[in-house]
Amino acid sequence: MYRSVLAGSLRAVPALVLTSLALLAPSLPAQEKKTQTTEQAPEYLKKQVYIRRFSAGATLAVYGFKPMIDGATTNDTTTPPVISDLSSKGTDPFGHRFGGGITAQFMVKPKYGIVATGIYHKISFQNIKDNIEGIDNPNTTADERTFITDTSDTSARLIDFSLLLRRYDKDRFTKGARWFFEGGGAVRHVSNLRTSTSTILNGTESCCKTAPVPIAHKNARGVVGGIGAQFVDDFGIHLVPEVRYTRWLDRNFDSLATKSRRDQIEAMVSITF
Repeated sequence: MYRSVLAGSLRAVPALVLTSLALLAPSLPAQEKKTQTTEQAPEYLKKQVYIRRFSAGATLAVYGFKPMIDGATTNDTTTPPVISDLSSKGTDPFGHRFGGGITAQFMVKPKYGIVATGIYHKISFQNIKDNIEGIDNPNTTADERTFITDTSDTSARLIDFSLLLRRYDKDRFTKGARWFFEGGGAVRHVSNLRTSTSTILNGTESCCKTAPVPIAHKNARGVVGGIGAQFVDDFGIHLVPEVRYTRWLDRNFDSLATKSRRDQIEAMVSITF
C-alpha cells in the first residue's frame, strides 16, 4: 500500500512542475521587456531635443551709435568765386535708434545653426550749406556778395538683412542655457528717402525744395560678427540676447559732409518659438 501511494506521488511531480512553468511563462517576456526599457531610458534621455531644428520669432534692436556721422567741410572755387561751408548732423531722436524685425534659425548640426534676420530702422539727418558767391568791392560800404543758406531735412528707412553661421557651446540635445558666437554677411537697403530744403537768400527765406539728397549705394554690403546667449523655458520659448558688430564695406550716403557710418554696434533681443 505504501508503495502504491509513493508511486502516485512521484507520478504527480512532473505534472506539478509543468503547471508551474506554464504559469511563469507569460510573466517572463514582460519582465524581460521591463528590463530592456530600464536599460534604454538613459539613452533616450540623451537624445531629448531641447532646441528645435527650426525656430522663428520677433527681434528688438537698438543702435549703439547714430547711423549718420556729424561732419563739416569747406569747398571753395575761384571761377565763379564761391565759398561753400557744408555741415551735416544726425538729428535722430533717441527713439529712432530702436528697430524691430524678424529672425529665423535652422540647426544644420547639433552645435551649428544658420540664422537669418531682417531689422527695420528709421533715420533722420540735417544738412546745412552756406554759400558766399561773388566778390566784395572794397571801395564801397555795401557787401556785393550773395549769401545763400540751404537747410535740408532728410528722413529714410533702413532695412538690414543678415545671414550668419552660429556656433553654440552645447548641442541642441543638451538641456540648459548656452553661449554662442556668430559671423556672416549683411546688406543694408535704403528706401522711402524724403528731403525738404528751405533757402535763405540775403535774409529772405523761401520754401521748399524736395529734391532728395544723393544716395551713394542703395544697397550697402557689410560683414558681421557677434556673441550672445540662448535661454529656453519649460514651454520651449527661446530668449536670445546678443551684441553684433557690423563693418559696412559701402556707405549708403557718401557726399561731402553727408556720410553714413561704417562701424555699427547693435544690441538685440529675440523671442523665438
